Amino acid sequence: MYTIDTIDVTHEMIAGKGKRFGNYIIDILLRYVVFLGLGVFAGLLYNFGYDSLYLRVIEMSKLEELAYGYLFLFVYYVVFESISQRTLGKYITGTMVVMEDGSKPSFKVILLRSLCRMIPFDPFSFLSDKPRGWHDSLVNTYVVDVKVYKAALELRNSFEEIGSNQ
Repeated sequence: MYTIDTIDVTHEMIAGKGKRFGNYIIDILLRYVVFLGLGVFAGLLYNFGYDSLYLRVIEMSKLEELAYGYLFLFVYYVVFESISQRTLGKYITGTMVVMEDGSKPSFKVILLRSLCRMIPFDPFSFLSDKPRGWHDSLVNTYVVDVKVYKAALELRNSFEEIGSNQ
């Protein structure tokens, strides 16, 4: 029996604005939680006489904070999406990133996609009728609803199985 691993992305599979916004908010909140944790850790170290990290954190400029925030998100997106096609936000909302043919994006595509997220107005690219941001359209990726995608894939495999039995 031959099973197909991918299926072309259809309009019904594409995650809506609400899920895309949820992904964005959850991933941004994660960044804040990580940096808050780093601040708490630096404060604890300070209480035990290790003040170098604490002093580095409190002396950081707004530009450095912004740069570290973007660097964190860049690494976060590259690592998680290249391994599992999903970030924490995508796990929670039940979505994943795929290529137009439904395949897993290559590391290079995920790297470019993550770089495109650094375009200053990328979050506003979701305000159009079609919830596909620049970081998706520039590298031909889609964020799909996992349940809808897998259901379509199972249906296709069922038809392939029926066709091969005749």
